[in-house]
Amino acid sequence: MARNKEFESFKKMVMVGFGILLVLQILQFAYFSNMLSQVGKSSAIKLKEISLPTFDEYDPRIGGGDTILFIEFTDYECPFCARHATQTFPQIMAKYGDKMTYAIMDLPLTQIHPKAIPLAKLVNCTFKEYGGEAAFKLKDYIFSNRENWVDLSNEEAINYIKNYLAENNMNVDECANSTEVEREIQNDLVLAVRDYGFNGTPSFIIAMKGVTPDELEELKSTLDDYAFAGLRYRLVKAGDYVAVMTSGALPFQVFDNILKYAG
Repeated sequence: MARNKEFESFKKMVMVGFGILLVLQILQFAYFSNMLSQVGKSSAIKLKEISLPTFDEYDPRIGGGDTILFIEFTDYECPFCARHATQTFPQIMAKYGDKMTYAIMDLPLTQIHPKAIPLAKLVNCTFKEYGGEAAFKLKDYIFSNRENWVDLSNEEAINYIKNYLAENNMNVDECANSTEVEREIQNDLVLAVRDYGFNGTPSFIIAMKGVTPDELEELKSTLDDYAFAGLRYRLVKAGDYVAVMTSGALPFQVFDNILKYAG
């Protein structure tokens, strides 16, 4: 009888011991799970915060979407900008135009492109006087017909473009001759170089809403893959936007593999 009581007592002690061990294992698992969770959080991509440009009445733009804000810094005499405008830009707008605002800002490389500022004045003033559609049609005309005016003198080249404006019942002479538009172009130039570190054209800020943390990881991996092939980029944050900053006449596939992550 006494031995049975001792055995029952021993069983209870063993059961209690197993119970305590189980509790300890559960607590230990919870602790390490939390630690792993914290490690995951601490290793999440941390992006530098920037401010996006503030547009004015001289910055041509089209589209009314705010999921994507696509900003191009351009030079109207630049052959690479012409390639982007004639080959890649139409594809971007065809696929993403309904959710995008596309804006043009100026980065004239005047040391090698003396026509860049006079042409920018015409486009910017066309936007101011006649709106985004007219300005982007003029931009397309300038780049599509580059071979017809690029070897002309400055005056002849500007007159060639002004003939297009006249044929479409537009005149921006007063605006283009003003100091205000000249100052606005110089402000864009300073912004591009000083604030965003761009020194070539075309350069881009591609800002996107709705990019999830997992998509951000995928986006960075995609950009890193392109970086091995020579792409230079910066991945930053601007308020509600995740933004990619890059330069060059990149093929549409590169932009597509970026823009697909937008909300």
